[in-house]
Amino acid sequence: MVDALDKTRTPENRAHTLTIPKLTIDQCVAGILSGLNSNKLVIIPGLQTKFLAFSIRHFSPISRLVGTIKIRAAMRKGS
Repeated sequence: MVDALDKTRTPENRAHTLTIPKLTIDQCVAGILSGLNSNKLVIIPGLQTKFLAFSIRHFSPISRLVGTIKIRAAMRKGS
C-alpha cells in the first residue's frame, strides 16, 4: 500500500513521510497482535514508531521543526 502511495508523492511529501520508518507486514502484524493480547486501546507497531509517536506527543515543537527542515531540504533539491 505504501509503495503505491510513494509513486504519487511529491518530493517534499516523500521526505516528510520518510521520518517514520516503514515496517514490514510481519512487524505490523506482530505489533498489532501483541497490542491486542495486552488489551491496549492504542497500538503503535514498531519501536522506532513508538518513539516517534511519543516524541510528537511530548515534544511537538521539535517534531514540527524536524519536519519543516526535511521539507525545506527537499524543496531546495527540487529547485
